[in-house]
Parts: sequence; structure tokens; C-alpha cells
Amino acid sequence: MTEKQIIIDFLTSKTFALAGVSVNKDKFGNYIYDELMNKGIKTFPINPKLKEYKGVVCYPNLESLPEKVDALICSVKPQKVLDLLTDAQKADIKKVWLQQGSESKEALDFCRENSISVVSKRCLMMFLSDDSFPHNLHKFFSIVFGKYPK
Repeated sequence: MTEKQIIIDFLTSKTFALAGVSVNKDKFGNYIYDELMNKGIKTFPINPKLKEYKGVVCYPNLESLPEKVDALICSVKPQKVLDLLTDAQKADIKKVWLQQGSESKEALDFCRENSISVVSKRCLMMFLSDDSFPHNLHKFFSIVFGKYPK
């Protein structure tokens, strides 16, 4: 599959788990969660230190989710990703998005070795949002400089 096909496949998922929501309102995981919720996409926030996020139950890990999810979004530090991927494998989650800054060689190797479809080094918001600033500008420059997935 091409990178573009992997992204399209990821975005067609019906339910997501998002690791990276935070009490710090400026964390990028919060923006992603808010965008998914604004689009009506079923998303379960994950943070072992939070009981809730914006009035929604926040789960400590993938194992505690009330139902199976189709895909995992990681917007956390790279050191935390491998544990999330191990849990994703146990939960039979085969689609993962490693938000920019979350990826590592070990995480990418783990995905490859375990047949997990992975998107990395890409900003999910560039593909989720309806061309709002600054994501439309990011998308524009990606296209102009040949960095947009083909």
C-alpha cells in the first residue's frame, strides 16, 4: 500500500483511541481529540493520570476501554509509544498513527514486525481538518514541496 492508501485506510476507521489528551490545554493531543469529537468520530481518550477530559471518561490504557477500537493515535513522547504499541497488539489494533514527534525507530520496527499499519512523521490535523488555518497552510506547503503523500 502507498502512504496515501494507508492514510485513507486509517481515516476510514469508525472508532479511535487517542493517547495524549492532557490537563495542559496546549498539548496537541487535545486539539486532535477536539477535532475528532467535532466531526462526531467516536474517540476514547487515554491518559493514566486523568479521570476525565472535558466531561468524558478518560481511560488509563487500551485494556480498560469499554469496546474494541479500530485505530490508535499516539500523541505522546516516544518513550511511551512502545508500551502503547504492545497493548495495541494485544487488543488486535492494526492501525496506528504516530503523531509527529511520537515516532522512534523502535516503534516503527515494532509495527513492521507485528503487521501493524502505521503512519508516522505526519500531522493528523492536516488530514482531519477542513482546510482551516494553520493546517491548510501546512498542507499547501507539503504539496508545493512534494512532501504530500502520493
